[in-house]
Amino acid sequence: MWVGIDPSLTGTAIAIVDEAGQITTARFATAGTAKPAHADTLARLDRIERWIVRQLEVLGRVDLRIGMEGPSLSPHRTGFDHERAGLWWRLYTRASLYADDQVVVIAPTQRAKYATGKGNAGKDAVLLGFVRRFPDFTGTTNDEVDAAVIATMLARMDGNPVDGKIPAPCLAALPAEVAS
Repeated sequence: MWVGIDPSLTGTAIAIVDEAGQITTARFATAGTAKPAHADTLARLDRIERWIVRQLEVLGRVDLRIGMEGPSLSPHRTGFDHERAGLWWRLYTRASLYADDQVVVIAPTQRAKYATGKGNAGKDAVLLGFVRRFPDFTGTTNDEVDAAVIATMLARMDGNPVDGKIPAPCLAALPAEVAS
């Protein structure tokens, strides 16, 4: 099984792709305040981490390949960098316990390029590109799509292209040794 995780302070998502290409997603939404106290941030990160752990516990520790979207280091983002980094490392640490310390980190630009052929594609373009490949996809949010793109990338990297034949620009998002 391939698992994709899209960490977010407001909507962390997980996607599971099985050998047959069936995709299951879930999303955990949280709300915060404009200037949260440290204790409030800690409680929020704890809730998200516990949710991810519950999702991974259901899957168990059997032959899981886990990928996570890497941190977005864009200078255009505003606020909560410290909190997002803390969440990312907490989820990466937890995921590594279920993936034999082999969590694959997928940069946001790789995720976008794999879905659309363009590394700078916006969230809605990624959603549209993914739904074109998987018209029966039942996820409803960009977070779920991002996690599903990561999971399908992992499946392809492992020699099981559940999304079939895709254009060369999309394949260029994969590491060179995998894309060939």
